[in-house]
Amino acid sequence: MTDTTPTPAVASRVTLDDVRAVLNGTDPHSTNASKVRTLLGGRGSFETIQKHLGTLRQELATAAAPPVSADQVPPMPTEAAAAMWVAAYSAAQVQTLRRTELLASERDAALLKLETMGQDVAGLVATVDEQAGQLDQAAATVAKVQADHIADIEKAKVQAAAAVADRTQVVGELERARQELEKAQADAAHAAEIAEAGRELMRQELARLTDQVGELKAALYKRAEAVVTPSPAG
Repeated sequence: MTDTTPTPAVASRVTLDDVRAVLNGTDPHSTNASKVRTLLGGRGSFETIQKHLGTLRQELATAAAPPVSADQVPPMPTEAAAAMWVAAYSAAQVQTLRRTELLASERDAALLKLETMGQDVAGLVATVDEQAGQLDQAAATVAKVQADHIADIEKAKVQAAAAVADRTQVVGELERARQELEKAQADAAHAAEIAEAGRELMRQELARLTDQVGELKAALYKRAEAVVTPSPAG
C-alpha cells in the first residue's frame, strides 16, 4: 500500500540577510536569538541566528572603530569588549533556551510516561480487584465445600453411632435368644428325662399288672378245674 501522507516542507536555512531584514535597522546588541527566531516565524536554529547576530555586531564594531595606521597596535575598543560580553551572554542565553526546551521536552515525555504509567496502574488495580473478587468467590466456594464435608462427617458419625447402638441391641437380642434357647433345650432335656422315667414306671407297672393278671388267670383256672372235676363220692 502506497503512503499518500504529505511530507512536511523542510524550513529554508536562515541566512545573514534574513536576520538583517527582520532586524530592519534594530541594533543587534539590543536583541537576542530567541526574539529574532520569533520574528523569523520560528525558522532556523538558535546557533545559526546567534552566529548571524555576532556577525552583525562585529560589522557595527568595525564600522565604529577609528582608522589605525599600519604600524600602530590599536587599543581594544570598549564597544568590542561590550560586544564580546553581549555575544557571550547571548550564547549563554541560547544555551539556556536550548536547555529549557530540552527540559520542557523531557518534562512532556515524563508527563506522558507518567500518564501511561497511571493508566497501567489503573489497569493493574482493576485486574487486582477482579482477581481479589475471584479469590473471594473461590474462598466462599471452598468454605461451602468444607462446611458440606464437615456436615457429611457429622452425619456419618451420627449414623455410625446409630449403627453401633443397633448392633449392640441386636447382639443383646441374640444373646437373650441364645439364653432362651439354652433354657428351652435344658427344659426339653429335663422333660425327656421325666418322660423316660414315667415310661419306665409305666413298664414296671404294666409288668406288675401283667404278672397279677397271670396269677389271677392261674387261680381262676384252678378254681374252674376244681368245680368241673367230680369228687369220688359222687
